[in-house]
Amino acid sequence: GVLLVAVVVLLPAASFVWLHVAGGSDGARLEADQFAWQPEGGRVTPFLPMSDLQEGDMITAVNGERMERWAQALFRKSDERLHYQTGQKVTYTLLRNGRTFDLEVTLGKYPLGAILKKTWGTIVFALLSQLIAAFVFFRRSHEVAARLLFLWASSILSATTWSLGLQMGDLTGGMGFWLFKATTFGAFMLFWISGLHFALVFPGTHPIVQKWPRLIWVVYLVPYLSYLIYLILTRMGSASTLVWLAQWSKGETALTLLYLALILIVVIWN
Repeated sequence: GVLLVAVVVLLPAASFVWLHVAGGSDGARLEADQFAWQPEGGRVTPFLPMSDLQEGDMITAVNGERMERWAQALFRKSDERLHYQTGQKVTYTLLRNGRTFDLEVTLGKYPLGAILKKTWGTIVFALLSQLIAAFVFFRRSHEVAARLLFLWASSILSATTWSLGLQMGDLTGGMGFWLFKATTFGAFMLFWISGLHFALVFPGTHPIVQKWPRLIWVVYLVPYLSYLIYLILTRMGSASTLVWLAQWSKGETALTLLYLALILIVVIWN
């Protein structure tokens, strides 16, 4: 069961990497926080110094379609998509230093090597964590703590898509965006959940779990349900889809800080 969950957690990350390696890239990423999304469009940061795009460029339209339309298409199955391919030309409408103009960009290969060179530390940490956790798991698979450690490591490995970054092609294509959210929130939140569960059962079962064993279900379900409610409430108060997307990371950060605090409390209380 734990192995199955680990596969389900890691599969979106593997799919995200394959989608980018097999497709084209403009050489820039959308920063994964609320500051990347603005009512006019999305701010980008180049991966490579030779990119046609510059730090702080705001893309307001792709091939003449406003960014708001592409953002809305994420939630509409019937809307037309734009999938990036190597050698393809796309036209960006840019806002740079107060000036708006069109820039034609020829998509190149995904700069995986350049990205790994910049972000190798987090990826190596995640890989080593997975190897150590796998060793412990296969030696002590009957131990709940070993299973949780393996789940914890699988989750943080999946969430390393954060280091690879979200690209404009992920937004226009749709699939990359959802794979990114599945890993950077879904898997990353599971990292904190399994960490809290681990603290509640290792080195011994916490008295609160002994008294209320079903509390573990609450630990797993509450963050995802509360995040869904948060998204519904913020959608009703947002003037546009882009403004709404800018709110997503605030809810994710709040849940992360909450679970970090709970882990510290449990460790100290133990």
